[in-house]
Amino acid sequence: MIPDNELPTRDINFNPLMMDFPVQFEIHIVKSAFEAVFGIGSKPQMRDYLYFKQFMNRMYEVDAIAEADDFMYTGSYWRVSLVTYQQRTNVGYENTTEGLAAEASTEALVSNVEDKFRVERENEFKDVRKPNEYNTIGTQANDYVRRSLNKKMTISEENVYNQWTIISKYHYSLATLADKTVGVKYRYKDGWSAVDNRAFTFWFRPTYKKPIGKNVLITRISNNAGHPMISTLALPLGVDAIKAGDWITLRGTNSYNGIRLVKSVDQATNTITLVTPFIDSNITNNAKLNKEISNTFIQYGTDDQRNFNWVEFTYTTNWFIIKFNDTYYKYDLSKKSINFLKGEWYAAVINLNQIAKQLSLFLYNTPELTGSINPDKTTELNNIYTNTQTVSAISIDNDYTWKLIGCETDLTNIRIWSQPIEEDLQELILSQYVVKDSHLALLLDNASPELMLPTVTNPR
Repeated sequence: MIPDNELPTRDINFNPLMMDFPVQFEIHIVKSAFEAVFGIGSKPQMRDYLYFKQFMNRMYEVDAIAEADDFMYTGSYWRVSLVTYQQRTNVGYENTTEGLAAEASTEALVSNVEDKFRVERENEFKDVRKPNEYNTIGTQANDYVRRSLNKKMTISEENVYNQWTIISKYHYSLATLADKTVGVKYRYKDGWSAVDNRAFTFWFRPTYKKPIGKNVLITRISNNAGHPMISTLALPLGVDAIKAGDWITLRGTNSYNGIRLVKSVDQATNTITLVTPFIDSNITNNAKLNKEISNTFIQYGTDDQRNFNWVEFTYTTNWFIIKFNDTYYKYDLSKKSINFLKGEWYAAVINLNQIAKQLSLFLYNTPELTGSINPDKTTELNNIYTNTQTVSAISIDNDYTWKLIGCETDLTNIRIWSQPIEEDLQELILSQYVVKDSHLALLLDNASPELMLPTVTNPR
């Protein structure tokens, strides 16, 4: 029974430390009714708990018990003071069917605030601790981000600014490696499922000496085992030589205009076979091709002689190419009068939104301030290119290797994100040297050099 039917108020009380419900109210428990359930001689104990299902749907526990002052001090009920229920680790249940059932029913009734906000709490801890960024520098096996680092590759120290804010202090000089040589292998080895979203961000600077090769006249196109074979009068030699794996731009054909991947080259017959399936052999009188220096700088794939990659990021002076599985998604920058200039820093955001079935590319640059005292310092980022393609669901297998590949480019601030980056936040994300939302980042690499301190066994 509740005296005067005064149920506790549902108003929330505020105190200097927290927000809470009213902490105490009184009920009366009839002795005969209690003993009929729990046995003769039983009585309420401290820390017993009660669940009020009707009206309140709330748990309380016994805080104090007193005998009622009835005739000749022979009370027929107990006055019980209740407070809000709290789970305690030193409260146990009997190892019986009834005890286990009571424990299960109690757990079902009580909600734990820590469990309810566990994800938010862990994300906040990661954002403060930033283990995937602050643990990036080490020696040999103590490098928490990179599994291996090619000692022949140069890590250059150079500050990159955005409105007088340093966004990068070091970068990988991938041109110091031989072409397609592995420079970095990461410890992160995950792909994603067909329902997972991803985003990729990085800064890059072309260092190619000659971005465009010589024009070559196309004389004929024929079918070579299901692939178009291009015949020419003579293929370029030396630094302009075309080899398997290069990208060439074609003009004057009926079905192959644009950039195409080279499958094989035969210098003896002056022919080039493309990866593209054969469609037709129609060409114009002035059909031509030329090689564009391609920089494939990030790959995800096998780490053995099979050398197959499920993910590749490649750019030329006029194109940006993204490979997922066996499909190449090509972005023609020349349609918007954009080309990558040697010695200029560019930032890229690649969003893979599996819900919207979209693959988006965003490119930014940092133009210098005119009349600035320090010409190296730049103004806010400018969005120079945006394009979105519709894609089907894309899934990439786990347990392969993310790696950086030798090419004619500088690279820094490599990040892989678990969620696409909204367009109005991209400039902020690209300008962060220390990432704020660390819990959303799956891979963070600021191109920091390894610590090369020797191990000292005797400090004296």
